[in-house]
Amino acid sequence: MLEVVRASYMDGVELMKHGRWQDALCAFQIVATSDEMPQTVKADAWNSCGLMYAKIGRADLEQTSYRIAVSLNPKCPEALNNMGAAFCGNHDGVSAAAFFEHALSLRPDMENTRAGLVGALVQTGRYRRAVQEAERVVRADPENVAAHWNLALALLASGDFQRGLAEHEWRRKLTQFVLERPRITTPEWNGSQSIVGKRVLVVAEQGFGDMIMWARYLPHLIALGADVIFECHAPLMPLFSWMPGLHSVSRYGGPIPQHDYHVFVGSLARIIQLTAENIVGTPYLTVPHRELTGLDRYPKVGIAWKGRHTHPNDRNRSLSSETAQHLLRYEKAHWVSLQFDVAPPLSSVVDCRDIIGENVAETGGIIRGLDLVVTVDSAMAHLAGALGVPCWIMLPNPPEWRWHVHKLEGASLMGRTPWYDSVELIPQPRLGFWKPVIEEIHRRLDAVNQGIAWA
Repeated sequence: MLEVVRASYMDGVELMKHGRWQDALCAFQIVATSDEMPQTVKADAWNSCGLMYAKIGRADLEQTSYRIAVSLNPKCPEALNNMGAAFCGNHDGVSAAAFFEHALSLRPDMENTRAGLVGALVQTGRYRRAVQEAERVVRADPENVAAHWNLALALLASGDFQRGLAEHEWRRKLTQFVLERPRITTPEWNGSQSIVGKRVLVVAEQGFGDMIMWARYLPHLIALGADVIFECHAPLMPLFSWMPGLHSVSRYGGPIPQHDYHVFVGSLARIIQLTAENIVGTPYLTVPHRELTGLDRYPKVGIAWKGRHTHPNDRNRSLSSETAQHLLRYEKAHWVSLQFDVAPPLSSVVDCRDIIGENVAETGGIIRGLDLVVTVDSAMAHLAGALGVPCWIMLPNPPEWRWHVHKLEGASLMGRTPWYDSVELIPQPRLGFWKPVIEEIHRRLDAVNQGIAWA
């Protein structure tokens, strides 16, 4: 029987090499549940089961397998590393960092584990140490894409834009960009070539919020004499069709329009040598104003309490229905839902889904008719800021690098951002703690209704 179990382990390894994840899982399970194998071997088998569960999309059983592996062998650095990676994938940086550091205490030479630790440190806002650990990884492994990517985020969050944007180019080696490259065959514009009279395709990347934020640099290309074609996702096309000076707007995923050069929209900031000091926060988008009638007594306040569920940190940045209800029970405001995909949690909130659909320009038109937008960290924040509409962003702790919360002084919840002059930041004092954020918003709305400042 012992020989059969040992053979199952070797079968699992071989099946894993050929991508037969389900078959490999069955083989490893025989070893993991055997009473005849040492605990260290069973721990290794459970760790392999976790890897297979990850391959077949069973994140719940993946973490359970790693936990069993660690319980059987608390000194198994591979299982500890995989636990850290699983928690990091769920944006639980605190737990992830603890597992990564435990693994490194056992095996300091595990550079991929150290790269994972960098990601966990970024998630928990420990940017200085993240930079130190990332630099250590890239010295030992100069081609470690994950370390370079997390180094970029840590540097940008620290305000070091020169180095951060240079490291940001490593995103090109992430899977998404590797898949994108074959469809673009023209020369890439790097800032040195003359583009006077040339057609430049600005290539879409990342999420809607990133697209809106980086689009602020399209006028720079137009000023250089280029005929700019802006590629974007279909819901964004009507929005950018209103941007002055664009040659045309192209649908992401559709036919590639004829052009002379291309550039990824996320690379424009590096090419024009953006620094923390030369960010301009003035509005740069416009859409036709859309007035909502019958809302005259109190301030008209747009609300977006959820972002897209596919965002890796959505569970931390979005409000639960219960938390959103607590926010929206403030009665001296006309709350207007800006969500296109979900009904408001209270019947008193104006539902605009029939108007909005998935047309971001229609959403922008509604926003322009409001007094204020209150939103989680989603594309709605960037849209309001780019349109110059007053906006308060409810931020998780820590927030994404772009919000520069590290520069806020003291314990005040109030903060500005250089990206948008009309935006103010209201970050959580600690992760998951929305109550003081909501209380601050209610206090500010009281001040608005009384006609006084909320300082």
